[in-house]
Amino acid sequence: MHPVHAFAALAMTGCVAALPQSIPLDQVTEIPAAPITETPLGEGAGTKVIPYAPDAVVADTFASVLADPASADKALKRRGWDCSEQPLGAGPVPSPDTPEAFLAMEELSNAANDAPLPAGYLNKFKNLKGSNNAVAYLGYNTLDTYDTQACADSCTAKEGCSSFNIFFERDPSVVPADSCAKPASTTVIKCVMWGSPITAETAVNTGQWRNDFHVVIAGSNGYVSERVVPVSGYSGESLGNVAINAPSDCNGDDTYMGYKLFNDGQPFEIARCAAACEAETKWNVEHLNSRMLCKFFNTYFLMKNGEPQGQYCSMYTQKWEKNVAVNDGQWRGEDHYTIASSYSYSNTTDPGKPKLPCDV
Repeated sequence: MHPVHAFAALAMTGCVAALPQSIPLDQVTEIPAAPITETPLGEGAGTKVIPYAPDAVVADTFASVLADPASADKALKRRGWDCSEQPLGAGPVPSPDTPEAFLAMEELSNAANDAPLPAGYLNKFKNLKGSNNAVAYLGYNTLDTYDTQACADSCTAKEGCSSFNIFFERDPSVVPADSCAKPASTTVIKCVMWGSPITAETAVNTGQWRNDFHVVIAGSNGYVSERVVPVSGYSGESLGNVAINAPSDCNGDDTYMGYKLFNDGQPFEIARCAAACEAETKWNVEHLNSRMLCKFFNTYFLMKNGEPQGQYCSMYTQKWEKNVAVNDGQWRGEDHYTIASSYSYSNTTDPGKPKLPCDV
């Protein structure tokens, strides 16, 4: 049985849910979640860049969907010597210089609570004492001040970045060793970039020990982009935290073509869904002599209990308006599957339309 027909049969039995675009949890839960990366801590001030090549990812997506259509680092940096100086941060250091005093500093919590909201971003959490472990880590830079707009600008300029985490980090001023097991601290203001949504549920990295020195986090804020990324040949809009649940067209025909879930740890890339949509059309035309042409797609990050599972891509034969974006997730036992960073895109040349004789 071809995959799209297999899913249609599953939906008709009522095993998952009656709505055709409901998340097929019987299938999705069998797929491993996208790999999670911990925020590297304790490295002092500086910058770490993680390369990302979206064109290669998109090309691979087209090839993989054409072959299988829907309708068919945690280690600390090693150094060559002990007690070597680390780059110092620009944040305030408490007196006494202890992790407890750092975590209690009002100056840090006030900076986080009073931070302005950057244009084009949504605030997901404020003033936590943990950094994020999420999907698609894209590196970090350090700031001279707790500047959410500067961090947002770094994310916007970074290919693949869809969210950022800004926080104060208590780091050792030298690499801790037996002869300097508990050195003086320095406070680094970190801007960490991610290619997936981040939530309070993913801000679980509360620190680590380096010899007798305790690295801890304070004033941790998280922001997710809501900007509509341009995709060649498509016109898009943000749907927030809901997904399309399209009705039948005016002839009573289903316009839903199936889905793809990308959980390979790559950044959230809307062009991947466009490539999947185009590959789906090509496969249908060449193998089924079908006019089931993908003209519209909805892509979002599927979340399980607040943690990202992968990029979900639903495909349709025609454009649907925002008023049918009413799918806010599903429960499976005690697990809550929800939607984050949802966007819809329609073909600008031909957004699709029902077959004749429907009068539209």
